[in-house]
This record gives sequence, structure tokens and C-alpha cells, in this order.
Amino acid sequence: MPEHNQPWNEWVPGVLSKHQIKEMVDAGALKHLDLVDVDESAVGLVLEKDAFEMIHGAIKPFDQDYEHFLERSSVYAKSFQFEEETTLKPKTTYVFRLKLELGPNLISSKRFYGQATGRSSVGRVDVLTRLIVNGMDQYEGFDPKGISTSNGKLFLEVTPITFPVQVKPGIALSQLRIFLGSPSSALINAQDICKTALRNADPDNDGYLSLQVQAETIGRTNKQAVAFRANIEQQKTTAPIKLWTNEGLIKPKPEEHNWEMMPGQTDRNRDFVTIVPGYFHILRSKEELAVPLGAAVYCRPSDETIGEMRIHYAGFVHPGFGLHRGDNRKGTPLIFEVRGHDFHATLTHGEKLARLEFYRMSKDADDNGIGGEYEQQSLKLSKFFADWE
Repeated sequence: MPEHNQPWNEWVPGVLSKHQIKEMVDAGALKHLDLVDVDESAVGLVLEKDAFEMIHGAIKPFDQDYEHFLERSSVYAKSFQFEEETTLKPKTTYVFRLKLELGPNLISSKRFYGQATGRSSVGRVDVLTRLIVNGMDQYEGFDPKGISTSNGKLFLEVTPITFPVQVKPGIALSQLRIFLGSPSSALINAQDICKTALRNADPDNDGYLSLQVQAETIGRTNKQAVAFRANIEQQKTTAPIKLWTNEGLIKPKPEEHNWEMMPGQTDRNRDFVTIVPGYFHILRSKEELAVPLGAAVYCRPSDETIGEMRIHYAGFVHPGFGLHRGDNRKGTPLIFEVRGHDFHATLTHGEKLARLEFYRMSKDADDNGIGGEYEQQSLKLSKFFADWE
């Protein structure tokens, strides 16, 4: 298709919507993408059968043909194909070929950028995912210069940290957001949009998320907690967690993976929670998000590694999140994943842990009235676990 007939020549720069992604597929700019894997502002990155176990750990993309490197280097990567469920070991890095490919006309247009992040459900079981794009020299995205000589192939680096997990072909562990134009040019001033998109926020909030350390009742139980935690060492004997859901699949109970509820503590009218080394923690934000249909959100830790702990959040929040709760409220909190390092640390109520970046949508998302799987979440484990009893 000649460049002047490309559909994107009439689009406003910004994050591509579901409708625009479909037009990209029709134009051949995105190859092998099933529209069932497309959300309102991102596409799911589906695993193919080709996989590699990295013998010496992760190897950062290096501005060359990563595909050729993986296939030819028996020193660094051991290839395998998996037709069915395959278990991934904690603290071992794997690389998977992805089904999606960037088409030649997307690459030659020199107008598109990509930004990737792990899916929330995957982050909540402490699995690190990082997108590798052939030709790029960094993880988690692409730009026109980096992919100018690329063949459009995509790979996903996957490292379970705490839990053994199972994967299979056809599931998506990560997601890709595609921008027409540079992401920086689509940024919306956070101080302005926070007045629209945040609930339960301080008046001077300029785009941050802080910690909620006030006890709440968990699910249908009569128990209260401010956080959950799982002992990392105790996972050595637990069954692998399946990183997918379907009807009839029996999900493990939280107790089977040594999850426990954490009560809050108070001293001098200050609520706090203690981050313990050797545990993986789940906490929630004080602020609640209600994202307009014309905006998409990326949430990044204020400082991913704060000395004594690592804070992680699977960062995309789609347009419309928090607008379609069954209880008619507007706004839903986000979840933090925190892993302690060498010594105990204290986090207090209202402590700032993450920063929000708001991006203009190229075209407003549809208001279909259907919220996502975490639309009504409060303090909540991954969807791969059964509810607390």
C-alpha cells in the first residue's frame, strides 16, 4: 500500500485505540495479530512455540539481529519448543518468540513508537517480563531509528522471581502500547488531569500514587489486612502457578503458596506496614483511578529500587478503567508489588511510591460499559489465585 494511502496519515498523534489497531492489521502494519488480544490501548503479546533457556542469564538487546544471536549461540541460549504446558523455574531467564511482528510499512513510515510492560496478573506473581525488539539496544519498546533495519521480529524475556510458574503457547504475559509520534509529544499535564482522573487524592497531587495503610475486610472473609505477603523460600516445594485462566481450571488457594494477610500497625497516630526481607508483598494505592476515554496511563515506580526494597508495578492503565464499577462508584486503586532485600523497612500511610504518566489517545476509546478484570479491585492477589476463604 503506498505511503500516501496509509490510514495513519489522517490520525492525531497519540496512543492508538482498538479501532486503529484493527486498521493497522488490515494495512499489514501489524502481522499475525488476533483482535481478541487487543485491549482499548494495548495489544497482548502472545507466546509462540519457539523458546530459549538463557544459560548465563539475561542478555540485554544490543542493536543487532537478536534472533540470529539466539538461534546460533549455543553458549548463551539453549533452544527448545513447547507444545503444551511448560514449567519455568524461579530465578531462571527464558526468551520466547512472540506471535506479533511489525510490518515493513510500519517500520518504513518512521512514525511509530512502542512501549511495553508486563500484565498486571503476571506482575502480581513476581514474574519479570521484558520485550525485545530486533534492532533495538534496550528493552521494553521501540522507536523509528532503532527498528529502521529490523525484520520486525519480537521476543519476550521472562524471569520468574518467587514462584515456579507454567506457560503454554497462545497466552500473553506482556502487552504493547503503540504510539503515532513520540510518546513525549502525547503527554498530558498530570497536575491538570489528576483533578479529573484521581479520587481520594490530596488537593496538590501532581500525578503520584501513595500507599494505603488502613485495614480493609478481605473478600468474603471476616479478616482485615493492609497487605499480603508470601515467603519466598517456602515456594520451593509449591506447585507451579498456571499463568492463564479458563473455565474449569482449579486455581490454587492463597494458603497453598504460603500467602498470609498482614495487619497494619500504628504508632503516634501514624499507620505503617513493615516490609520483611525474604517476602514478596502486595499492597494497594490510597488514590483511586477513573481514567477518561481520551487518556491512557502508564504507572512507573518513583524509584524502582529503593535500597532496601524493590517496587514494581505492571504499568498500563487503559482508558475507562474505574468508570464501570458494579457498585456505581467511580475510581479503583492500583496494586504495588514490593520485595524486601536485606533488612526490614517501614512504609507509612501516604508514602509516595509511584508516578503516573497520562498520554493522549489518538482516538478516544469506546465506552462499552464493561470494566476489566480488576475494575472493582481493592487489595487483591493475582487472578491466577482463588479468592481468600
